[in-house]
Amino acid sequence: MMHDLRGNDLPAWMDRVLTDDLPALHSLVNGMKRDLDAVTVGLSTSWSSG
Repeated sequence: MMHDLRGNDLPAWMDRVLTDDLPALHSLVNGMKRDLDAVTVGLSTSWSSG
């Protein structure tokens, strides 16, 4: 997703993570859900502040 700028794939990836028994990644996904629009844009654009 990051290399190919495919932020639109993020929701499906998040769903797959939540079906697995990976509590640390569940926490990550739940955090990303708080501002899903911003995370999606960050994975979709080539612009970087860093």
